[in-house]
Amino acid sequence: MRMKNIRMVAIAVGLTTIAILAADASAYYHPTIGRFISRDPGAGRSATRPTATANFPPRDPTGSKQYADGMNLYEYVRSRPTIATDPSGTTLVIHCKARKVIENSLKDEGVTGYRRSQVAVKSGGGIGVQDTQAARKEYDSYSGKPKYQSARLDSEIIGTMIRSPRVFRIKGSTATEALRNLHNHARVRKNAIRAAKNFRAEFGDYDFNDKFWDSSKGIPTPKPGMMYDAYEDICNNSSGYTMRCRAGAASNATWAAMQVRGREWTNKNVMGNIETSYHLFYRRSEKALPKWDWIPGDVGEINNPAKKPPLGLEGQNLIYVGNNNWFGHTGGDPRFLDIDGWLKWFRKKAPRSTLNSRRLYPKEGLTRD
Repeated sequence: MRMKNIRMVAIAVGLTTIAILAADASAYYHPTIGRFISRDPGAGRSATRPTATANFPPRDPTGSKQYADGMNLYEYVRSRPTIATDPSGTTLVIHCKARKVIENSLKDEGVTGYRRSQVAVKSGGGIGVQDTQAARKEYDSYSGKPKYQSARLDSEIIGTMIRSPRVFRIKGSTATEALRNLHNHARVRKNAIRAAKNFRAEFGDYDFNDKFWDSSKGIPTPKPGMMYDAYEDICNNSSGYTMRCRAGAASNATWAAMQVRGREWTNKNVMGNIETSYHLFYRRSEKALPKWDWIPGDVGEINNPAKKPPLGLEGQNLIYVGNNNWFGHTGGDPRFLDIDGWLKWFRKKAPRSTLNSRRLYPKEGLTRD
């Protein structure tokens, strides 16, 4: 009889506990089947926490944000419970272990000595890793003056991204996605550097391989369905081409990004001629940058301020290839100089030339904002 009473007390305590917890619950979870048996209470991650008097308010069927967390109204943290929690049913929180994975990757690349902080999406500095959902208000930002190994290209790329006053917001709602996008961004930069180092085209008016290129309108344009093959041919057989420095830098930058995207995607989505296609893959920095702010794979230029400069003296396009060296297409020597060397070289022909304070850099792996 005593044992029965103890069991009854235990059951009563358990039921009371469940009732108390359920009073503030956002949704019921069934541990056996491993899913929630009540719908996500919030209208997406921008919703407010449900009130205690309405524990399970249905999502507004006409609300524009009712599917902000996906079409499955019973799904938990977008099926990523190992790195995220959703205690209220309205917010996704990335665990610290995701941050640890990212920082371990930075350590593997030889990048140390940076600062990490959580900042608002519209501010901060250095390289940020953020959720792709617009509703996320903060992300981890890595900034400061880190130490990196200039002899290692990956290390210099990531180290100078962190050091730069520019903000690079890496796409990815998990550490795995963020790292993949960060590495793809770095791949484009490394591809551009590799292409520049192998570039051997002549300098002058356009002379392109008509198997892949249509030059009937003046500026060469890849023939239909041959966008990828056309740029690949420049990369593999550049000594058979003739172009000026702008097209030289543009072709290297475009081919760098195409290699990451692949042949099928490129031929389906890329349009334009040799001087315009790279705009799909590269963006220009919004603000003027200090002279020292270069990241391997950045594209910049020296400007000739003359109103009508002679053909071939409009300016000099440059690609930073790392370790204080810049590539410029001249059709011969020099091919690689430091930035002061290029300014001195070009000013012999155009004395009032200046370094443009903007940079072009890859869009790959970055958010749009």
